[in-house]
Amino acid sequence: MTQKDGDISAQESAQESAQETVAGNSSAERLTFLSLLYVTFAIACLFFLLAIAIYWFDSPQTPTEQALGLSEAGFLAGLLAQNIAIFAGLYGVLVWWRGMSWGDLGLRPAQGKWLKTTGIIILALFPLTLALEMALEHFLDFSFEDLALQIYAPYGFSWLSASGLVVLGGILAPVAEELYFRGVLYGWMRRRWSPTVGMLASAAIFASIHLQPQVMPEIFLVGVILAWLYERSGSLFPGILLHMAMNILAFVWLFSSLATADG
Repeated sequence: MTQKDGDISAQESAQESAQETVAGNSSAERLTFLSLLYVTFAIACLFFLLAIAIYWFDSPQTPTEQALGLSEAGFLAGLLAQNIAIFAGLYGVLVWWRGMSWGDLGLRPAQGKWLKTTGIIILALFPLTLALEMALEHFLDFSFEDLALQIYAPYGFSWLSASGLVVLGGILAPVAEELYFRGVLYGWMRRRWSPTVGMLASAAIFASIHLQPQVMPEIFLVGVILAWLYERSGSLFPGILLHMAMNILAFVWLFSSLATADG
């Protein structure tokens, strides 16, 4: 190896090291505790207002919709409202008001090795989460499939619900949730305490907002892995890809089983 090659290699290593430790550092001065409170409050208020509007204008038609008090379109509109509230809250408080960029929040390019690492994690995580689900079903005496049907497919199979959940829950939601839970919440926690505490605490909050105790252990594990990916890669994109893969495959499996059952 020539001296020039050695200098280039050393420079690339230094750049790689800087990128892998950049998670949450560039925006440290502007992402304060008050900013975190403001953006969380803004997201909650926006979602509340949108949910009230959806409920007010919604018109359940079928017996199932009337029993649930919400139409299928209204259910999907609620998922859309959740994503809109997160994106709008982040933009209004942190980008427009605090002057941060989306790159400050974690939307930075990821090195190719981390995309490959994400692919390996996806392949390893599916059998791991399946084993965890089987153990939880055994000890807690419930069915993950029945729970998923109640939450995500209360109207049964339809192409509207299937395609809507893939787009809203499988593509948009991972971007929105990674921006808030890893880019903002974990980014603040790791600077306030430490990366380890930040990973555990942000994953615990991420699991708790899903409101179903049976699924919290699995979601907590995924939350820790997502925070670790962000910490190590310096980018939200690997975690977004992992999050998308898990959500999309879960929805495809759920509606495929419904379609098969309906014959």
